[in-house]
Amino acid sequence: MITRLILNFRINPLKACTLVLTRKDAVSLQLAAWPFRAATPRNPAGWMIQAVENNYEVPRAYLDHEDNQHTEVQRVDSEKKVRRCSICDDKGFRYVRSLQYPTGAMRQCTHDSKIEARYENPNSQPQKATPSDAQNSPIRDETLINEKGPAEDSASP
Repeated sequence: MITRLILNFRINPLKACTLVLTRKDAVSLQLAAWPFRAATPRNPAGWMIQAVENNYEVPRAYLDHEDNQHTEVQRVDSEKKVRRCSICDDKGFRYVRSLQYPTGAMRQCTHDSKIEARYENPNSQPQKATPSDAQNSPIRDETLINEKGPAEDSASP
């Protein structure tokens, strides 16, 4: 951060060190928000020092970018959990049968075997002829024989 303040904003090295040591979070925030600002100050060093010391508000574009980054991290984490889970299908859902759902139901998987075990019906007999993954959806991009393929081009002009 000190190097960025010195090189990008031409802040005096002593002042840059002082800012980082006394207001590290504010410096980090203002440096991260800088690319999203529409400001073109005549004195970038003075502007950045004031922004750090006075806790200037960050632009909405920066906040939106941070929200998108957070959402993307959550999405990737969720996809990893679904891929590692042996309980649910490739969409993160599973077919359950319990006393609460005697005819069966689809529910979103928690990926926690202890929690998911609560949805196993102790009174139901396992179906011997059904493979263990029969309730799971087909593998992605796999076209089943009974499904229609893409429409063929018409012969008429």
